Amino acid sequence: MPLGRVYNRIHTHEMNASRFDAKFPELKRAIWALGHRIVPFRFTTVQVNYNYKTKTHIDKNNVGDSVIVGLGDYKGGDLLVEDKAYNIKYHPLQFNGAEMEHGTAPYTGNRYSLVFFRTKEQGRNKRPQ
Repeated sequence: MPLGRVYNRIHTHEMNASRFDAKFPELKRAIWALGHRIVPFRFTTVQVNYNYKTKTHIDKNNVGDSVIVGLGDYKGGDLLVEDKAYNIKYHPLQFNGAEMEHGTAPYTGNRYSLVFFRTKEQGRNKRPQ
């Protein structure tokens, strides 16, 4: 579930506020407050994940660094960044997800993760020709 600015590639082809911002305003405020305490850069979007195991990937729509933090009652679930494991459970990690391959190690239990990042907005103010 994304909060903040998202690219609407289906309807408008523009950056808009996530539909979840209005649906969960208190959650957005709480997550933004946390982000302002743990993220050392300006972020536009937060991806909220619940029990989501990602395959190895690169974030092609992000710009620069991301910060991820894991929350919940789970074991395992390290973030694998270029084959190196990082424990993100209640330990924010800053890394460049737009340039570094990353994914989720296996885990058990209930795992939330919050990913704070900036989206690519340049060139997305108009519909494609």
